[in-house]
Amino acid sequence: MTIYKNHKGNLYRVLQDQLDSTLRGLADKLGKAPAFTATHTETKEEIEVFATQTRLLEIPFYSVDEQHSKNGLVLYEDLEGKKWVRPYRMFHESFFKDGKFVKRYKKMKQEEMFEMMKKHPYVFKQT
Repeated sequence: MTIYKNHKGNLYRVLQDQLDSTLRGLADKLGKAPAFTATHTETKEEIEVFATQTRLLEIPFYSVDEQHSKNGLVLYEDLEGKKWVRPYRMFHESFFKDGKFVKRYKKMKQEEMFEMMKKHPYVFKQT
């Protein structure tokens, strides 16, 4: 499980760092089932997310339809469990804020995560 803190201080659990056409193709071959919808951060569109379960992985991997998988998306959820997708490049980019470059989302260190477990147990709960 990977937890990120955005530049505003909000916490997010990344469910899958890359939703792209490679995974979509694999999901098409192995079989997929609708899992949930996620809101696209830029278009506000509700996008259907599919889950594929394999014997090799204990947890499913996720995919989206071809239209949304071309440039890659990051799938993540907020503290309330709301699911979001954001373009991969945008999620991992730095931008200029208050006179300096800051990461839009910063991966939390393990020590920080332990401290946050006490404050926000939901984010560390497995779904």
